[in-house]
Amino acid sequence: MNHDIYFHPKAGGFIENKLKEMRRSKGIQKRKISSQTSSSLNTSTEKKTKTKVKKGEILLKGANVVFDESVMVSMVSWLKVHGPSITNKAKIHEYMESTFDYREQQISVTLTSASQIFEEYPRYVDFENGSLILHDFYRKYKDAHSCLETRFFGRFQNALVGLAERKKVEVTKSTDESLGALVLCLKVMPSVSRIKKADFSSKLGRLFYFVKENASISSIVESKDEIYHKLPFLIVSGTLEHPLSFFLVIEKTAILVGSNCAHAFHVLFASFFIFRLECPQYLYKFFLFFEQFVFQIGKNISACNQEFANCLDNVASATIPQSLEQQQQS
Repeated sequence: MNHDIYFHPKAGGFIENKLKEMRRSKGIQKRKISSQTSSSLNTSTEKKTKTKVKKGEILLKGANVVFDESVMVSMVSWLKVHGPSITNKAKIHEYMESTFDYREQQISVTLTSASQIFEEYPRYVDFENGSLILHDFYRKYKDAHSCLETRFFGRFQNALVGLAERKKVEVTKSTDESLGALVLCLKVMPSVSRIKKADFSSKLGRLFYFVKENASISSIVESKDEIYHKLPFLIVSGTLEHPLSFFLVIEKTAILVGSNCAHAFHVLFASFFIFRLECPQYLYKFFLFFEQFVFQIGKNISACNQEFANCLDNVASATIPQSLEQQQQS
């Protein structure tokens, strides 16, 4: 057989040697994995790590956590029919904690509205001033326990008063200092005050809606919910100067959240995350400020909120940036 056609001066004359020479001349190159190959590899890996689910068990989406469905259903059923009492308190806490991941999956897939969630878990509504909403929030965000007290009231409360005085904004005294600070924050926050489509009274009403002491909360909930498009807000029984009690309103359900505004606002804020609710349009930047600078949940910091936080810190240090000062006066 004539091998001349395979001859190469460096390779020596055979196909195998020719191929070796070709590889040497090009050097070592990393092989790119095609999307199809990558997909098959990922599928292969998933098959290897896939958690086995036995009959009667359920696998939570996005987590290799298996639950006995009959146990979960039994706990949820118990929670439905056992209301708040001294004897039930410990078990309510235990079962709400045990079913948290299961409940998160339900809310993601089947319980797509707050009304459905309250029907399945009625203790959210009537147990210890909405504390179960907070407990789920703490399970989701483990460092959130003291954020409101330390990072808002501790860091910004006095600065808010100082900024309001500089801008000649009225500071209303309240028997609940937390309520006064939150209302003042709403007043002086540039990203809220710049919105001209609604006056301050309308913006305030989407956060705190004040009613007379003996007003019918259920009647107010029915009438206001049509206007507020099922977005959460707080009803305050009493006045800004003398608040008496607070109710969290979500989809025509009023939840008594006690007489302390800091707690009431904390439950309101937590409800957006636990029940996957939208923020009121006019208050988006307001709640975003708490998300980013108080609870430090958001990753991408809003520039206007960063400037506002810097301004408050500067007021606390007896200075204020000229640029923001001019912006707030306009």
